[in-house]
Amino acid sequence: MRILQTANDLAHWFRPGVEVFVAGCLGESALFIEWLKARPDLADGVRFTGILIPGVNRFDYASLHPEARLRTIFASPDWRTPARHECLPLGYRDAFAWLSQQRFDVVLVQGAPDSHGLSLSVAADFTPAALKHAGAVLVHRNGFLPITDAPKIRAPDGRTDCDLPLPGYDAGAVNDSTKKTALNIARLIEPASTLQLGLGKMQSALLETLPPGRDLRLHSGMVSTPLVNAIDRGVFSGARDALTCGVALGDARLLALSERLRFRSVDHTHDPRTLAAISRFVSINSVLEVDLYGQANAEYLDGVAISGCGGLVDFVRGARLSGGISVLALNATAAGGTHSRIVPRLSGPTVSVSRHDVDVVVTEFGIARLTGTTGNERAERLIAIAAPHHQAALREAWHR
Repeated sequence: MRILQTANDLAHWFRPGVEVFVAGCLGESALFIEWLKARPDLADGVRFTGILIPGVNRFDYASLHPEARLRTIFASPDWRTPARHECLPLGYRDAFAWLSQQRFDVVLVQGAPDSHGLSLSVAADFTPAALKHAGAVLVHRNGFLPITDAPKIRAPDGRTDCDLPLPGYDAGAVNDSTKKTALNIARLIEPASTLQLGLGKMQSALLETLPPGRDLRLHSGMVSTPLVNAIDRGVFSGARDALTCGVALGDARLLALSERLRFRSVDHTHDPRTLAAISRFVSINSVLEVDLYGQANAEYLDGVAISGCGGLVDFVRGARLSGGISVLALNATAAGGTHSRIVPRLSGPTVSVSRHDVDVVVTEFGIARLTGTTGNERAERLIAIAAPHHQAALREAWHR
């Protein structure tokens, strides 16, 4: 094993044609990014692949060099060189399977020091797939990462030890409409249910809304800081296996609670067999718009790709397999109420969730249960939860 001390030490593994996997979420190393920025020539002819999360992993690896490329499953406004990006239209489960079949010449990952080696800590999601056929594994060992029960990293080919503060994640302030939508979602959650929550303001509002003593459990791809208060208030079961996730993103309070969490890779958290076996499973995810056919868009805003479907469809279908419910949540309007997010037709070129998969849609104005409804019935139910001042126009558009 080589001890890595400067950017120059990466030159041993980097050359044109090399395939590099970069871990996402808190598995991404700020130190390795700084080293690559100091030696951008190393990215000449290199293709970087990673499941990088918009708004979280903000560095554009394709910007390092005109001949560098970035391949991922998301789009992001932070990645300013779209001509050098390759976007794979894969959900989480399929992305994990695809990564498992690839051979990466280099894997760059940040991990935690562990008495048994190196731990993936709070970012267990996709790196295990990339490690299956990895050439060289280069690890930034960061003491700020907590030791968890996440999968371990095999003996690395190169390692650097540097304790760097970790970036946090803040979904932002929650408005009144979001709080009202969260209250409507809470009405659907029975005691002893298992919840799946994505990131974002809607999920933050729901966690603040849920009452204590419901003996709830959690099975999610990602968790963030609002989970801490919910745990402290007794919203969730105290059982050792009650809280399962792939990654944690948040402040020191969340990292300090990591021993309460079970960290598992995507082939467990998003596997349909795992999800089908969960009793009272409630999947809750935010979308950007829903049309009157019941189709949902979670990827395009004003015709511009800003994200990807991620694990959304995996959990939507998993909830149905389990006999539970899938909730798509959104505020009814945007742009100060002038733009309805219940729309006659989706504005983007793709459909994130098909009408065949949509179960329940929730806004601040109510709950629309769509399973088993006809086309006209679902349109009427969706119009009923649109903002009142947009309902007449929606009804007119549907009956044209």
